[in-house]
Amino acid sequence: MSQSTILQTIILDSCVLINLIASEETEEILRSTGKDCRICVIVEKESFYLRPDDPEEELFDLIKLDPFIKSGILSLCNIEGSQEAALYVDYASRLGDGEAMSLAIAESRGYVLATDDRKARRIFLESGNDSINLTSTSELVRNWADSKLVSPAKLKSVLVNIQHRAHFFPPRKDPNFTWWVSASA
Repeated sequence: MSQSTILQTIILDSCVLINLIASEETEEILRSTGKDCRICVIVEKESFYLRPDDPEEELFDLIKLDPFIKSGILSLCNIEGSQEAALYVDYASRLGDGEAMSLAIAESRGYVLATDDRKARRIFLESGNDSINLTSTSELVRNWADSKLVSPAKLKSVLVNIQHRAHFFPPRKDPNFTWWVSASA
């Protein structure tokens, strides 16, 4: 794998993936990164649900990843080799399986890790990974909004969808917190 391929790959963990799907602009946001977007096989096998659009509805909506994989917007990856397997086992003792596998693959291959999980982010950085190889939901959405000159009304709709359907709001320490609050008001 060439260095340019490595620098052009993002692996998303389940929390970021759910947030982007809730946005209803998943494809546009992922394409705006200019990178190959991947998820690990464990994330693909997990069952994800979004809160329904209608607040009166009690059933959650099942997320189907097949359309994103078939269209090529997301591709799958698995643990390769003993080094990644050892990293995965180590991280799985401290994190959920999806975060652990995503982190192990990102670290081993030099991919950008997309996670909002505070513990996963801390472990990734403590393991000597560069913060430039770490991103989040808020950063991905903000980069999309800025690069595509998204209208304030559309951006607000996307942020409200993420907040309502995925129950995500960036923490106060997130560098994009103030931007998010202003854009979603």
